[in-house]
Formats: sequence, structure tokens, C-alpha cells
Amino acid sequence: MTAVWLRPLAPFEPTGRAAARPPRVRQRREDPDGQLSFDLELSGGRRRRTLTSAHELPPDNQKLGRMIRMILETCDGRRPPGQVRPLVSLALYERLVDRRRALGVRYTMRTIHTCYPADGAIEACATVEAGSRVFAAAARFERNAAGWRCSRFEVLETKERGQRKTA
Repeated sequence: MTAVWLRPLAPFEPTGRAAARPPRVRQRREDPDGQLSFDLELSGGRRRRTLTSAHELPPDNQKLGRMIRMILETCDGRRPPGQVRPLVSLALYERLVDRRRALGVRYTMRTIHTCYPADGAIEACATVEAGSRVFAAAARFERNAAGWRCSRFEVLETKERGQRKTA
């Protein structure tokens, strides 16, 4: 068994030129929508683009996985299409309503991999199980004024299993 000891840190106060110089105050610019912005600087002195809304931040893998699971549940008939309407584009929503199949084999997502091909776009691929078979699912998420929405979604199945699911 290992003993763990906690030691207090020694107090530190800066000395020299840095302590004598008054802090530099920057003028805060107001963003058009009334949101606060952070003053973030890169090491090269260039300013980063300030994020003014939580909708601009890209979703993490956990949130993307949740969104893909909801779309899969709509494809196999376990979830009504109206529940995924805020997550998908209008064209994808119409395809999901048209190609929705009755309850049968459930899609279960196993893994997800993401990439960022362009600013404002995320592409994801997932391993999906349906019964004893394994398929692939591909999705593209794009950022618009309302936030991140899925614009393309496909479950890639073989021809003998059924038609290729494109939504």
C-alpha cells in the first residue's frame, strides 16, 4: 500500500518588472447579439475568431453519437420522425418520413468516428448492428444559423438484405 502525502504550496508573488508594471486594460467590444466574448490570443499574437453563441461550438463525439442513435431509431420505426426534426435538415427529414420502416430489426450503434473536413462541417461514420449483421452508417453535420444539423445520413446495407437505406 502506498502512502500519499499532501504538501502545501509555497506562496508566490511576482517580483521585478512584471509586478511594477500596471496591468494593460483593453476596451471591450460589444457583440451584435449582446453576447459576451472572450479575448483569446494565439501564441503568434493573432486573434482567434470569437465565438458568440453555443450553437457555433462543434458537438463532441458523445453528442454526435446521441444524434445518430436518434436518427437510427427513426429509421427502424422506434421513434416518431417529429422528434428528430430539430436535429436534421428539411430534405433529410422528408426522406426519413418517406423511408421509415415498420418495427423489425433494431439498429444498434457500436462505434463512432468523426472528422472535420471543413469549417462548419463534421462527418461521422458509425458501426451499426442489426440482428446478427454489421453495417456502416455515414452522416454529415453542418452548422447553420440554428446550430448543428444533420444534412446527410445513410445506412449502408447489402442488396440481399434489403434496399440501400439512404436518407
